[in-house]
Amino acid sequence: MSEYSADGVWDNACISLFPSLVVSDEGATVPAEAEVLASCDNKRKANCAKCGGIRNCNIRGHYDEKGGDEDFLWSKNWYILQCCGCDYVFLQTVSTNSEDYHQFYERDDSEGIEYIETIGFWPVLSNREKPEWVGEFGIDAVGVDKLEIVLIELYGALDSDLKILSGIGMRTAFDVAAESLGVDASKSFEGKLESLVSEGHIGIVDKDRLGALVDAGNASAHRGWIPTALELNTMMDILEHFIYSAFVAPARAKALDEKARLMKAGVPARKRSGVKKTKGARGGGARQSPSAGTKLEPGS
Repeated sequence: MSEYSADGVWDNACISLFPSLVVSDEGATVPAEAEVLASCDNKRKANCAKCGGIRNCNIRGHYDEKGGDEDFLWSKNWYILQCCGCDYVFLQTVSTNSEDYHQFYERDDSEGIEYIETIGFWPVLSNREKPEWVGEFGIDAVGVDKLEIVLIELYGALDSDLKILSGIGMRTAFDVAAESLGVDASKSFEGKLESLVSEGHIGIVDKDRLGALVDAGNASAHRGWIPTALELNTMMDILEHFIYSAFVAPARAKALDEKARLMKAGVPARKRSGVKKTKGARGGGARQSPSAGTKLEPGS
C-alpha cells in the first residue's frame, strides 16, 4: 500500500467505504472491483468493539498523515477496518512521534529504537460492557423512554473516560428512574428513596446502596469529586441492579406469565374414568365373607 502524498489526497491503493469507487492520485473516481478484492488480502489485528477481543480485520481504507519540523516529527495512520469475524466496520488510528520511543540493544550490541504507538478507535471502545438487557434498541422494558436516553449518554461518558460527568449522570439516571416509577419529582433524594421503599420498589438494603450512589453523584456535581475506575464500576453496579430489579425483571415476569397462560390453554386436560372402583375389589367383584355357620372345606 503506497503512502499518503504531500498534496493531501488519498493514495491509489486506498479503498473507499463505497466498494464501487476508488480515488486516484488525480482525484478522479474509477471502478474498484479488482482493487476491493485485492484489499481483502491486507489485514490488521485490532480490537473489535462488537464481537470483543483482538480480531483479524480487512483493511478497507488507509490514510497516512505526517508533519513536523527539524525538531519534532509526527505521524498518524488512519485505517478503515472490517472485522473478519462479525463484519463490523470501524476506524482505527495509530499515532507516533519522534519524542516517544523505547531504546533497546540487539544481540549484536547495535542500538534499536521502537516508537510508542498510541491507538485510538471510533466508535470508541467500551470501558464497561452493557448488560444483556440493554440492547441496540434500548432497555428490555416498557415506559422507560426518558431513562433510555439518559443511559445512552451515561455509557457514552463512561466510554470517553469522563469520570465527573459519569458520576453526575448516574445520579440523574436514578432521578429519572424514580420519576418513571411514579415518585414525585419535587421530593428530595432522601424523600424519593423513602417513597421507593414504601411503595415496594426497593428494600432497605437497596435504599442504603442507592443512598451511597446518590451521595457520590452529588459529590461529583457539587464538589468536583473525581471517582476512580473501580468506584465508577461500583456505582454502575448499583444503578444497573436497581434498574433491572425495578423495570426489567417485572417486565420479563409479566411476559413469562402470559407465555405460561397461553401454554396452559393449549395443554389437553386429563381424561377421567367413569368407573368407580370399590375399595378392596379384585377380579371384577368384591370378595364376600362366608356367612356364619358355613363349614369351610380344606383347600377352600
